[in-house]
Amino acid sequence: MFYFDIDIFQTFICFECTPLRNLCTHQRLLNHRAKFHRGVNSGFKCNMCAQKFLTPRKLRKHKKMAHVFTKTFGCHFCDELFTSECSVTTHERIHTGIIKFECKICDFKCNRFIWMEEHSKEEHGYICSVCQIKCAEWGALKDHTLQEHGGYLTSESNAGYIDSPRVWVMYKGE
Repeated sequence: MFYFDIDIFQTFICFECTPLRNLCTHQRLLNHRAKFHRGVNSGFKCNMCAQKFLTPRKLRKHKKMAHVFTKTFGCHFCDELFTSECSVTTHERIHTGIIKFECKICDFKCNRFIWMEEHSKEEHGYICSVCQIKCAEWGALKDHTLQEHGGYLTSESNAGYIDSPRVWVMYKGE
C-alpha cells in the first residue's frame, strides 16, 4: 500500500481508551490493543483511582492534575487523611509514641522541628546575659546587643557565639 492510497479521513478508534484514541491504520489499532488492552494487567494503572493510561508519562500527568493536594493517604491508627506518605508517617508518631524532639528547658515534646522552634521562641525566648531582657527572636536579641551593649555580652555564660561582630548570648535555661 502506498501513501497516496490511504484515505486521509479514515481513522481507527480505540473505544477502550479514556479518552478515546484515534489511530491511522487498522494494523496500528491491532498493535495498540495487543499492547495496552491484553487483559487486567495491561497499561499503566493509577494506584489512587484505578484509571489506566497508555504511558507512564500520561499516568504522572494524571496524578498531578487529578490527585495533587487531595488527602488520599490514611493513618493506620485513626481515620485522618493526608496528602503524602511522609505526612502520614509523621502523624503516626502520635499513636506510636515515637517522639523526635524534646525541649531542653521544659517537658514539651513534639514530632516536628518547626513546632519545637516555635515553642522555644514563644515559651522561652532569648535572654540577654547582661541585662536579662527577653527577646522572642534571635535577630531582635542580636540588634539589642549591638545597640545597648556595643555587641559584647559576658563570656561567663555557656552561650552561643556569633562571629561578626563578637556577640555572646545566653539561651534561657542553659
